[in-house]
Amino acid sequence: MNEDFSNLNLFWPERIRLYVLYRFRRNADVLGPYEAALLREKLVVVRYSFHDTLADKTPSADRKAYVTTRYVRYLRWKKNQTISRIFGSVLLPFVVAVLSTIATQLIQQWLESGGCMPRP
Repeated sequence: MNEDFSNLNLFWPERIRLYVLYRFRRNADVLGPYEAALLREKLVVVRYSFHDTLADKTPSADRKAYVTTRYVRYLRWKKNQTISRIFGSVLLPFVVAVLSTIATQLIQQWLESGGCMPRP
């Protein structure tokens, strides 16, 4: 099940609130104004016990928000993107530069010592 999350752009407050839910499982009040957007993206699910809201017009205080497996897959995708970016653009050029410097130094020493020239 490969999902492409490249079109999913989260704001910093949304990321922080999702992290809090993922690690600590707080009440749904943590989501604040971002609840609708996160529900629409199917990153969270809100569960609550039945409470007759018609009697007093107040929402249930037992609302719990949980992250979905889609959010866990998003975290893995994000981690893989970061790792590939580090290896592709930072670490790999550094390793190539070090290896080419070592190879150049070894060839230069070999040539200075006579290389494959016959000795008189």
